[in-house]
Amino acid sequence: MSEVETRKEVFAWFGSAAYLAQCLEQELVTVLLLFERFKNPLMQPTEFDSLEQLLARKTLGGLVKELEASMFPPEELKGLLTGYLSKRNYLAHRYFFENAESFVSRDGREKMIQELKAICAELQEGNAIAEKMSAKLRSLIGIPQETADSIVAEFYEGQKRVDS
Repeated sequence: MSEVETRKEVFAWFGSAAYLAQCLEQELVTVLLLFERFKNPLMQPTEFDSLEQLLARKTLGGLVKELEASMFPPEELKGLLTGYLSKRNYLAHRYFFENAESFVSRDGREKMIQELKAICAELQEGNAIAEKMSAKLRSLIGIPQETADSIVAEFYEGQKRVDS
């Protein structure tokens, strides 16, 4: 692979990792919204919308704090969330600075790619955990999986029409 190609691959894996961090953020927003709905089934739509807007503005760190305050997750989950947050912050604030020297050599870029692949795998794991939490909360408040799948499918179908 040429120097240009390995540079592009670093950027592609970095983009994948950043994307997965955002997926985790969004899934934690969903978890928090569903948990609030579980606690307060009579919540008015305007209250729900306000909460969604508030949570959507939070970073992963803010969402983790919110989750810890409202759901009291087990220590193991807190540790995992802290690890995912650490990876996200490393990517967002220090990754390229700390790897500037590595970026100039082929071997360095290959190591960066391997590190980014590992970060992607960790963030995918975090998202899978959050998705399981969402699924459990949906079932507790009476939203069947088929309904959730249908909503997602409708959203993606609508996106396809907008994109074409």
